[in-house]
Amino acid sequence: MAIIGIDQSLTGTGLAHINNDGVLVKNSIIKTGKYLGTERLAFITDEIMKFCSGVNERFVIAREGYSFGSKGRATFSLGELGGCIDLCLFKSNMPNLVKYYHLSPNAVKKFCLGSGSIKKDSGYLLKVFNKFNIEFPDDNQADAFMIAQTLLGFLKASRAQSPEHAKYVEGLTLIEKEALIASILSTKGSGVTKATIKKIDHESFGKYTSQTLENCLAFSGKS
Repeated sequence: MAIIGIDQSLTGTGLAHINNDGVLVKNSIIKTGKYLGTERLAFITDEIMKFCSGVNERFVIAREGYSFGSKGRATFSLGELGGCIDLCLFKSNMPNLVKYYHLSPNAVKKFCLGSGSIKKDSGYLLKVFNKFNIEFPDDNQADAFMIAQTLLGFLKASRAQSPEHAKYVEGLTLIEKEALIASILSTKGSGVTKATIKKIDHESFGKYTSQTLENCLAFSGKS
């Protein structure tokens, strides 16, 4: 099953398609150029649909979730863009689309780069290269790739009852585990804390990951 990551932006939306082994198959950037307003929203969503329609196998999608601490006028425009993407994908009826998720920027950075507070400075792409040994031309495509990688991590960890995926969970770092069960950690009375993560067996961790992923689900497709 393929995985598509979307890092939406008003000026340069990043797209990435990886396979079930995490190998990058295709990446792209949607540059809006002269487009503004509603025309820009239509252009971005049309290009996303073209990219997704080119995947000839069953696939899941994740886009970057909203950054609720953001401020400024662009925040409203980004909210409009996110809603347009959600609606277009929901109404698309693509036969191979299995599920569509929103993943928080913090979880993605934490899972892939070890910290949710990493800044997008001049060394950002180098950090991505050092982690994945892939050189991206811009941070939008790098982020789309990491969104897809994070979703792959969720999917693998949530199937921890199988020997293969149990081994995967055992190989995760503490920070990566925190990223995958963030919603459980923030739930009062869950009994799970950062201090107790190391003691969680792989089957329980798989259940917690499934719960967190379910909280990220926007909708299920018809595939």
